Amino acid sequence: MYKEKFECPLCNKTFSSKPGFMKHLSCTHKLDINDIKNLYNDKIKEKHKCLCPNCNNYPDYETSKKYHGCCSFSHMTTYNKLRTGKIYKIKCEICGEPFNDYKNLSKHLHHSHPEINKEDYFMKYLWKEGMSSGKCLWCGKALKFKGLEKGYYRFCYDTKCNVLWNNKNTNRLDKFKKSFKKTRNNLNWAVNTQLSYWLNKGYSEEEAQIKLSERQNTSSYDKLIKIYGQEKALDIWYNKQMKWMDSLQKSKNNFNCISKPEIELGQSIEKLMNIELQKQYPLADNTKAYLYDFRFNNKLIMYNGDYWHANPIKFKEDSIFFRNNKPILAKEIWEKDSKMLEIAKKNDFEVLIIWETDWNNNKSECINKCVNFLSNK
Repeated sequence: MYKEKFECPLCNKTFSSKPGFMKHLSCTHKLDINDIKNLYNDKIKEKHKCLCPNCNNYPDYETSKKYHGCCSFSHMTTYNKLRTGKIYKIKCEICGEPFNDYKNLSKHLHHSHPEINKEDYFMKYLWKEGMSSGKCLWCGKALKFKGLEKGYYRFCYDTKCNVLWNNKNTNRLDKFKKSFKKTRNNLNWAVNTQLSYWLNKGYSEEEAQIKLSERQNTSSYDKLIKIYGQEKALDIWYNKQMKWMDSLQKSKNNFNCISKPEIELGQSIEKLMNIELQKQYPLADNTKAYLYDFRFNNKLIMYNGDYWHANPIKFKEDSIFFRNNKPILAKEIWEKDSKMLEIAKKNDFEVLIIWETDWNNNKSECINKCVNFLSNK
């Protein structure tokens, strides 16, 4: 490994390599292993500058022989990597050994530095300002460690934490609406049931809204009266509404988002009361139809998720949610739910609402509340 010549301190003979020099000491001068160690440590290693190429220290005889002139195995591998001309961007901050990826660095920490775990190493040497420090940015819960390269997650598995954190910027909804309007106005493929179609025609936004409402109300009750008269219009409108409700009940797409707690609630009520509830019962007004979770006689039960129905206990009216990739405020969700209650009351139905929070806190109490509600006439 070393190019300098080794001079024997006993006979002044020189050698070009260390193995030949050591063989000379044992064969010519008849020295045993202990004498060679003492001679090497006392006179040879400092005289001939037998330094470790990685840390410039003097390794003893046994270490030098085992690791080819280096202090340890890690120093030997580091020197060989650097000697071959390889460039590594990652290095161990404790011992300086280079690596080509964080996976090998992780293995190195496990075998060579067991006194420090990966999380502590990341926080001490790799963490930078702006990275997650191991706690959810909103609720402060402990987060899972992904690895030395990615660090910690920013939010816990509760989706509302991510939403609430982003909702801190009150201008986010306005910015999104402005950008959405620009992209919407640039759409050339829109049909006449979309606002962008009328905007592309050259109408202003107010005029486009009027044109769109006229197009969407072609089959409304008021329009049918003008065309067919009141008696015939009522029959046509009623038949259309019945076909609409039948299609809603037969469509599988309307039942894809039924949650497991909602199914569990319905099954528990049916077992206790020995009845069959009507699921996803439709009611409609002139413009829109709504689905109610359970119906029995003239009573309706709605299971409302905290996030999807914006539980007023947890969210404020200006909290932002996304439905079908479009932003919506909590107060708009509340207006829609209140309209559902109004339509139910107009059709002589009583409504009971079960919130997700109440269900998670006490399931039996919610089930008994529903049973008592359906039992009382």
